[in-house]
Amino acid sequence: MRLFFLILSLSIGICAHSQNKQALSKSDSLFAKGVELYNQGNYKAAIPLFTESDKIDKAELDSTSNRREYSAMWLGSCYYKLGDEEKAKEISTFEYMYPPTDRRLTVKSDSLAAIGVILFKQNEYRKALLHIQNCAEIEKQVLGDQHPYYANSLSNCSQLQTLLKDSISALQFAIEAKDIKENVYGHFSYQNLSETWNVATIYRDFKFDNNKEKAASLFLEAYQIADSLKLEYESNGCLREAAICYNHIGFQLKEENKEMERDYYDLALCNLSKITQNDNYSNKLRHTISLNKANSYTTEALLQKSLANYNKAIELELKSLTIRNNICGNESFESSISLNNLSTYYSDLGKYKKAIELAIAAISIQERTVAKTSPDYTASLNNLAGYYSLSGNYAEAIRLATEVLNLDEIIFGNEHPSYAIALSNLAAYKSAIGEYSEALDLEKNASIIYEKTLGKDHPTYAGSLSSIANYNSILGNYQEAISLNTEALKIYEKTLGKDHPTYAGSLSSIANYNSILGNYQEAISLNTEALKIYEKTLGKEHPTYSLSINRLAELQVHIGNYPMATKLFTQALETAKKSLGPNHSAYATILHNMATCISILGDDRKAITLEKEALSIREKALGKESDAYSVSLHSLAVLNSSTGNYVEAIKYETESLNIIKKTLGKNHKSYSTGSSCLASYYSALGNYEEAIRLDSEALYTIEQTFGKNHPDYANILSNLANDYYYYGNYLEASRLGHEALNIREKVLGTQHPDYAEALSNVSMFNISLGNLAEAKRQIMEASKIFQITFGQESHNYSIMLHKLALCNALQHNFSESIRLEKEVLKIFAKTIGKNHPDYRLALNDLTFYYFNSKDYINTAQQAILTTEECNKIVFSTFTDLTSHERTLFWNKYSNWYNYYLPMFSYYISEPELSVATYNGALLAKELLLNADREMSQLILESNDKAFIQEYRDLQFNKTILYKMLQKPKKEHITDIDSIHRIVRKQEKELITKSKVYGDYTRNLQITWKEVQKKLNKEDIAIEFLAFPAGKDSIIYAALILRPETTSPKMIPLFERKQLSNINKKDFYTTPTLSQLIWKPLEKELKGIKNVYFAPAGQLHNIAIEHLPSSDSTFIAEQINFYRLSSTRQLVMIKDKSHIKEAVLYGGLKYDADTTALVVENKKYTDIPRDLNIQHTFYPDSLNLRDGAKYLPATKIEAEQIKQALENTRLQPALYMDLRGTEESFKALSGKNISMLHIATHGFYWTETEARQTKDLDFLMMGDNNQSRYVEDKALTRSGLLLSGANIALKGNPLPEGLEDGILTAKELAGLDLRGLDLVVLSACQTGLGEITGDGVFGLQRGFKKAGANTLLMSLWKVDDNATQLLMTQFYKNLLAGKSKFESLREAQKYVRDYEVEIETTPDKRWQSEARQKEKQSKKPMPKEFKKIKKYKDPFYWAAFILLDAID
Repeated sequence: MRLFFLILSLSIGICAHSQNKQALSKSDSLFAKGVELYNQGNYKAAIPLFTESDKIDKAELDSTSNRREYSAMWLGSCYYKLGDEEKAKEISTFEYMYPPTDRRLTVKSDSLAAIGVILFKQNEYRKALLHIQNCAEIEKQVLGDQHPYYANSLSNCSQLQTLLKDSISALQFAIEAKDIKENVYGHFSYQNLSETWNVATIYRDFKFDNNKEKAASLFLEAYQIADSLKLEYESNGCLREAAICYNHIGFQLKEENKEMERDYYDLALCNLSKITQNDNYSNKLRHTISLNKANSYTTEALLQKSLANYNKAIELELKSLTIRNNICGNESFESSISLNNLSTYYSDLGKYKKAIELAIAAISIQERTVAKTSPDYTASLNNLAGYYSLSGNYAEAIRLATEVLNLDEIIFGNEHPSYAIALSNLAAYKSAIGEYSEALDLEKNASIIYEKTLGKDHPTYAGSLSSIANYNSILGNYQEAISLNTEALKIYEKTLGKDHPTYAGSLSSIANYNSILGNYQEAISLNTEALKIYEKTLGKEHPTYSLSINRLAELQVHIGNYPMATKLFTQALETAKKSLGPNHSAYATILHNMATCISILGDDRKAITLEKEALSIREKALGKESDAYSVSLHSLAVLNSSTGNYVEAIKYETESLNIIKKTLGKNHKSYSTGSSCLASYYSALGNYEEAIRLDSEALYTIEQTFGKNHPDYANILSNLANDYYYYGNYLEASRLGHEALNIREKVLGTQHPDYAEALSNVSMFNISLGNLAEAKRQIMEASKIFQITFGQESHNYSIMLHKLALCNALQHNFSESIRLEKEVLKIFAKTIGKNHPDYRLALNDLTFYYFNSKDYINTAQQAILTTEECNKIVFSTFTDLTSHERTLFWNKYSNWYNYYLPMFSYYISEPELSVATYNGALLAKELLLNADREMSQLILESNDKAFIQEYRDLQFNKTILYKMLQKPKKEHITDIDSIHRIVRKQEKELITKSKVYGDYTRNLQITWKEVQKKLNKEDIAIEFLAFPAGKDSIIYAALILRPETTSPKMIPLFERKQLSNINKKDFYTTPTLSQLIWKPLEKELKGIKNVYFAPAGQLHNIAIEHLPSSDSTFIAEQINFYRLSSTRQLVMIKDKSHIKEAVLYGGLKYDADTTALVVENKKYTDIPRDLNIQHTFYPDSLNLRDGAKYLPATKIEAEQIKQALENTRLQPALYMDLRGTEESFKALSGKNISMLHIATHGFYWTETEARQTKDLDFLMMGDNNQSRYVEDKALTRSGLLLSGANIALKGNPLPEGLEDGILTAKELAGLDLRGLDLVVLSACQTGLGEITGDGVFGLQRGFKKAGANTLLMSLWKVDDNATQLLMTQFYKNLLAGKSKFESLREAQKYVRDYEVEIETTPDKRWQSEARQKEKQSKKPMPKEFKKIKKYKDPFYWAAFILLDAID
C-alpha cells in the first residue's frame, strides 16, 4: 500500500564519519549563545548566531543527521517572534511557530533513534522497536509528553508494530501520536495530516469492529486537512483510500443489504469524483466500483426473479445496464451480460419478442468481444433458442440448439456434461414439435454422458431420468414414467437426502403421473410427503410450499373430498398471502388453480370470481401483455363457456388472442389453440361458418409450424371435423375426423385418451352417415380407454354413454337409450353442472327417447324441464349477441319451440305442457325481429347523441355490406368477411354500451298469463302452429287462450297436404279452406266477438280472416278477426296514435331522364350514400323486363287521399311524378312521421323464382349463399319501385351517387321510422315474403324492423281501380274517427257492394229482331243498362290485410 509521508524521526540520522569536529564544535558554541539570547528575548541578536550555526550544520552533516535541523528551528522561531512569519516559514516550514528544542537535551535519544534506523533497514523490527521505544521514553522525560519529537517516536513505534502485526499496539501508538500532533500543530496541520493517515491505514489493514468504516472516515478527515493545506497530491490519495474502503464495505454487504451495499458504492464513487487528477489508478478504481454497483443491481434482479417479481427485476437490471454502458460502453461484453439478463426477465413475463430482441443484441456484442467457442457465447445462444421455443418458432430454436450442441462439442468434447445439457435442450425443442421419439433418444444420450462423467449417483443424472420420464408420459407410457422417476428419486435420496426440495419435487412428479392414471390415493400420499419436506426445508412462507398445498387440494377434488379440498385451497392462499402478499403473481397462480378446481366442483360462478381476482393481480404485477394475463383471460373464457355463457367466453378469448397476437404473433401455437377454442364458442352459438374459418386458419398455422404429424394438428383437425358435422357436411366431417384419428394413432398410440376422443368424434360422423355398426364399435373402444384412464364417473366416459344411447335409439332400443341417458345426466350433473348447454341437450335427447317409447308422462315432464333450461340459456345469452349472432344462435334452439314442443302437445294432453308450448310460441314468433326492434328503440331513445351516431354508422356499414353482397365475388372491392367482422365489432360495442340504458330483451319474456289478462270476456287469442308429427306429415293446430281457461288448449286442425290439395282459386270462393281452419274451432268461437290470431306456416300468405263460410257469407261478418305478428302484441299495446304527419307516394314516373333525376335528388344531399356502388338490376323478368308501367289510378288515389287529409287540416306531403325517388323516401328516416301511404308497383319473388331466372341473380346476394345471409336474401327479393326505376330495370347505367329507384325490404329495414303508426302499401304482393319460423321475410319485415306499427298490405296482384276505391274509402273511414280495423272492414264491404252501371247484352235471337226493327224505323234502338257489383268477388278486396291493428 502506498504511503505518502515519511516517518520523521527515522529521517534523523547520526553524524557521518567525515564530520569536521572543529567546525561542529564552533556550531555548538554559536548554538548555545543563541539559545541564551533567545531565552532572554533578544531574538534579533540571536539571529546571526543561529544563522551561522545552521550554515555549519548544513555543510558538515548529511541529510540523515539529527542535528541538522535544530539551528534552523531556532532561527525560524526568532523571525516568528519578531513578526516576520514569511521568513520564518521559509527557514523552518513546520516548526517555526512552536517552542524550539534544545539539541543538547536529546543527544541520547537521537542516538537511540539512529540505531533504530539501522536495525529497521536490516529488517530487525523487534530490536528497532526496542530502541525507538527507549528513545520515546527519554523524549517524554526530557521534552515532555506533548512534544512533537515524542509524537514522532510514537508514530515510528506504531509503524514497527504494524510490521510486527501487533495491530492493537500499533493503533494505540498511532492514536497517541495523532493526539499530540493535533494538540501541538493544530487540526489543519501537515503534522496532523501525517498522523491521521497513519491511524487510517491501521484501521484499513487490520480487522477491528467497523474498521473499514472508521478508516474511510479518517481518510476523509485527512482529505479535509490536505485540501485546506492545498496539497493536491495528498488530497487525491486520501479520496482514493476512502473510496477503496467504501467499496470494500459495500462488497461485504452484498449478501445482506443490497440497497445499503449500493449506498457505499455511491459514497466511494462520490469520493472518486472529487479527485482532481485524471490518473489511471483512479480510473481503474472507478471502473471496478461502478461494476460492483452494476453487479449489485444484477444480483438483486436475480433475487426478484426468483420471487417472480419480473418487472422489479427488469427495473434493477436496466440500472445495471446503464452503469455498464457508461463505464464500459454499450458495445462491451459487460453490457451484453445485462442484455442477456434482461432477456430472461422479459421471457418470464411472456414478452418473447422483446426477449429475442435483447438476446440477439447481446449475441451481436459477444460475437465481437469473445470467441464463438466461449462458454459465454454458447450460453447466450442457448437462451435465444429457449425464447424462440417459447415464442413458437421451434425451427429456429432447433437450429440454434443444434449450433450450441456443435460448439459445445468443440469446446468440451462429446462426453462432457455441458454437451449433454445441449442434448437435453435440443430434446425439449424436438418434443415441442411432436417429435417425441427423437426427443426421447436425445435425452437418453444425454443421460449416458451424465452417467459416464458424473456417475449414476449424481443429481444431474437423476434430472435426466426425470426428463425421460416426462417424454414417456407424453407418449402415454405412465408406468414407465413412474419407474424412471422412482429411480431418479432414489438417486436424489442418496445424494441430496430426503430433506431436500429436489427430492420433494421428484415425489410431486411421481404423484402427477399417478394422478393421471387415477391412482389418487397414491398421488395424495406422495404429495403429502413432498409437502412436509418443503415445510421443513423451505418453510411455510416459501411459494413452493403454497403451490404444493394447492396440488394436494386438486387431488382431494379428484377423490371427491370437497371439504378437504376447500380447506387446503384456503390454506394455500393464506400461506401465499402471508409470505408473498395478495398482489404477488404466485398468489394469482394459486387463485388461478383454485378457480380451475372450483369449476370442477361445479361452482363456475365462484371460479369466475377467483379467476377475475387472479386476472387483476396479474395485470398489476405482470402487465396486460404478459403471458400469465392472457392465460387468465383464456381461463375466464373456458369457465364462461362451462356455464354456457359463450358470449362472455368469446369476449375473453378474443382479448387473450389479441395479446398473444401482439406479443407472440399469429403463428404461435398459443394463438392457434386459442383460435380453436374461440371457434368452439362460436360453434356453440350456432355460428358454424365462423368456427370453420377460425379452425381452418389455426390448422394451417399449426401445419406450417409443426407439420401434420403433431398432436396439436390432430386436435384442431378434430375440432374442424366437428364444425363441419354441426354445419351438416357429414362427409367432410368424416374425412377430417379419420385423418385426425390416423395422426393420433401414429403419434400417441391406440391407448391414449386423445386417440379415444378421435374415435368418439368419428363415431358420430358414422352415425350421421348411417354406419351404425362401425359407430357402435368405435364408441365401445373409446369407452374402454376412457374407463381405464379416467374412470366411469368421468365426463369423457359419460359422453360415450350419451352416444351409445343414441345408437340404441336409432336401433329402436329406447329402453336402453333411456337407461343410458339417465346415467349420462347423473354424471353431467357432477362434472359440468345442470346449467351447461350439454346438460340441456341430454335432457332434450331423453325427452325424445321417452316420446318414441310412448312414455308420454315422462315425455311431458322432461319436455317441461328442458324448456325451462332452454329459456335460461336463451335469455341469458341473447343479451350480448349481435343481430347476426342471434340469428345463428336461435337456429340451434328454434326447432324446440317451433316444432318439438307443439309436437309433444299434439300427442300429450298435459296442461303444463300446453303452457310451455304457448309461452314458446310467444317467444319464438318473430323473436329475431322483436330483438332487433327493441335494441334499435333502446339506442334511439337513449338521447345520447354520440351513441345514436355510432348506431347510424353501424347501419350505414351494414348497408355497404349488403350492397357488396349483391355483387359476384370477382367484383368485390374488399373481403366480405373482413367487413362483416368490422360490423360485428361495432355492434358488439354498441350492445355493451346499451346496457347503461336498459335491457333490450326485457319485452321478449312475455307469458300466456300476461296475454290472458288483456282478454275480455268475448275475446279469444289463437296462436296457430305448424309442426312435424311423423314422416312427411306437417300438422297445423291452434293453441287457444280464453280469459276463463286455466291453461292454453291445443286443437289440431289439418295436415299440410290437405291444404296443398285445395286449388288456390277456391280459397275465397268455397268454404273448403274455412272448413279446415275455422270449423274445428267452431265450438271455441261461440259467443266470441274478437279473435286475435297469429298465423303460422302458409297461413301467413292466406287471408284466413276473409274466408267464406258454408252459408255463402264471410266469417268476418260475424266475428272481428285481428291478424297479429304474435298474440304478445296484446301486451305491447300502446296508446292510439293520431295522424300528425302524413306522407303519400303515388302517380310515380318510372321512366325518367337521368339529368332530371340528378337535379331532383340534389334536394337530399344529406342522405348517406352507398359508396357509389353501381347496380344493374332486372327484378321482374316476367312483367317488368321492359320496365314498370305507369299506374294512372295511383295518382288519382294519392290526390284523393291528400284532399281528404287536407280537409282535416293536415298538410300531407305528396310525392308524385319524379319527386317520389328512392332518395326522397330514405330522407324520411328519423323524421317521426305517423302515416305513410305508398301506391306503386310492389314485387316479391321466391328463391326458386329467382334461381330460375338469370336476370334475377342479384336476388341471390351474389356468390354469398351462406346461412347467415338468409334474411338478407329474402328481404332483397321483395320491395317497391319508385321514380326513375326503369333506368335500372332496363339495364342502363346510373350516374354516380344516384339510387336505382328499387327500394328493397332490406334497405327499408335500415331506416328509422319510429313513430310510424300506419303504413298503407297500396301495391301488389306487399304482404308476401319467405315463410320462416321467425315470421314473413318480406316488405312487412322491412317496415317492422324500421319501427312501423300497423301495416295494411296485399297478398296478391289487385285491380288498380278496385284498389283506388278501397283506399279512398279506407281513409274516409279513418279520418271519420273509426279504428284502422273498422276502416278496412267497411272499406272492403264498400268495394264488395260497389255498383257500376253496364249495358245489358241481349241474346242472339233478340239481337237479330232488334236490328230488323231498327232498319225498318231508321231510328236507333234505345240501349238498356243495369247495375252490378263489379268487385263483389274476393279477388278485388280480400287481398288486403291489416297486421297488428289493435285499436
